Amino acid sequence: SHEFHESLMYFILPTSLIAFTLGCKRHDDDIVKLGGICAIFVLLIAIALHDLSEVLSVILTLFAAVY
Repeated sequence: SHEFHESLMYFILPTSLIAFTLGCKRHDDDIVKLGGICAIFVLLIAIALHDLSEVLSVILTLFAAVY
């Protein structure tokens, strides 16, 4: 289970970066850029804290998805 979730995070982060970059080029909205940067930063924190607390990692991932 741990390996599955970790592999998902390494798939989600690059996909999010690609989608964020394409969206910024198309829409050029500063508020959207700020929200995307914050969400990707929260995903990075979730990856870093995954070994410390799996529950916190899940909460942060859900927060980034909604944000």
